[in-house]
Amino acid sequence: MKIFWLAFLFSLNGIAQELPIQPEETPYLLKPWQIQLENSLTLRNETKTTNTIILPNTLFKMGILKKLEFRFGLEHQLVHIETQQNGFNPFIVGFKTKLWKEYKALPEAALVAQTTIPKWATHEFQQDHWAPELQVLLQGNYTESFSMNYNFGTKWDGFTSNPFYTYKITAGYMLTKKWCLYAEVFGHQHVESPSHVSYNNGLMFQINENMMLDVSGGLGINKEAPRSFCALIFSFRL
Repeated sequence: MKIFWLAFLFSLNGIAQELPIQPEETPYLLKPWQIQLENSLTLRNETKTTNTIILPNTLFKMGILKKLEFRFGLEHQLVHIETQQNGFNPFIVGFKTKLWKEYKALPEAALVAQTTIPKWATHEFQQDHWAPELQVLLQGNYTESFSMNYNFGTKWDGFTSNPFYTYKITAGYMLTKKWCLYAEVFGHQHVESPSHVSYNNGLMFQINENMMLDVSGGLGINKEAPRSFCALIFSFRL
């Protein structure tokens, strides 16, 4: 039986949200010419003196072929340190493709490849270089109500030549046909800085066949990670 997921790795009746705290993914794709929009508000307490508000954070997805999906993302953020910085982060463009379907103990798998366009941003948030990202997305459905995702990848920040290595492990449980509870641990490691590790919990509600709502929040596990964060996501399919 198909398990339905939301947020970073949940899908409901073909809808799959893939925002916000990290741009993590599910291995499921839209059907050809289906369109989906995901919109989120994120509040992040980075340190005692630094706070970030991301609104809007929008991901547009469109199915192109049976095993290929096009996407682009637009993110506006307000950073408050001693002064405020306000503007758009670099535009993101990329695709997702199916690697293989779930078979017995073998989880469903897909690959995401995307990059920022460094100068397509507000001046304060422009990058020096293109910042590509590759992710392998795995999901195993173990019972009719319980599934797990294992995502890992590498990405660049647009300023240095050394990549980040990213990972996330998520467990989801369907409370009812419309409500889903999930928990996850995720982080990244850079060769020139300590690792960032965070924990996140969330609750999803399917409004109808084409709309979903998700609320989540979490804490940094080590001192390098953001102190706390929360997010609200609304997704709809056309």
